[in-house]
Amino acid sequence: MKLKRSFASLLPILVGVVSLGLTLWLWTHERQTEEANLRASFDFALRQATSRIEQRMAGYEQMVRGTQGLLAASDRVDRQRFSTYVDALLAGPGADGLQALVYAPLLKADGAAAHVDAQHAAGVAGYAIRPPGARAEFAPATYIAPAIGNHLKVLGYDPFSDLVRRNAMLRARDSGGIAITDKIRMIGDNGPGPRSGFLMFLPTRSRLDARIWWAGCGRLSGSPT
Repeated sequence: MKLKRSFASLLPILVGVVSLGLTLWLWTHERQTEEANLRASFDFALRQATSRIEQRMAGYEQMVRGTQGLLAASDRVDRQRFSTYVDALLAGPGADGLQALVYAPLLKADGAAAHVDAQHAAGVAGYAIRPPGARAEFAPATYIAPAIGNHLKVLGYDPFSDLVRRNAMLRARDSGGIAITDKIRMIGDNGPGPRSGFLMFLPTRSRLDARIWWAGCGRLSGSPT
């Protein structure tokens, strides 16, 4: 009789413990399921974002390679022809976020003055290689397209004078392929607040000129992917 009374008195406690344990198990199971779903959603979104970035970068590379082909296949590419070609490229799909394409020839120190004079003769008033100073080699931005607004501030800027840009240009020259800078502050960007981006370089030579040139493009990292 006493055993029955003890069991009867303990039964509510046992039921409560079992109920609490079941509730805890269900809560843990639901939480694990929710976390697994969140991880799956995050992984899927990450794969999608990575795929979009890879597709966008491949598109940029094709545009730079197209510009390389224009420069390499022509005896001479003037500013107007360069701009017309690049404007057509940027009007097509896949150019979102791409700021401009640039042509930058590698110059020895003794050729810098003649290069500046040639740009003045071509009607680019105020063209100068920046930053000033004595250097063994220069690679000034000579053509840029679209040649509008703040892009024009890039003309004459020598990316060879900046370590990050120079390293990417040398990697491109030595490999013969695409090289991309680390994150940098873009020249000519007057957007609200500091915005960063990257440059993509590809070396080329014309059929008649053994000097190396670079075809390059720039993109603001704040642009949509």
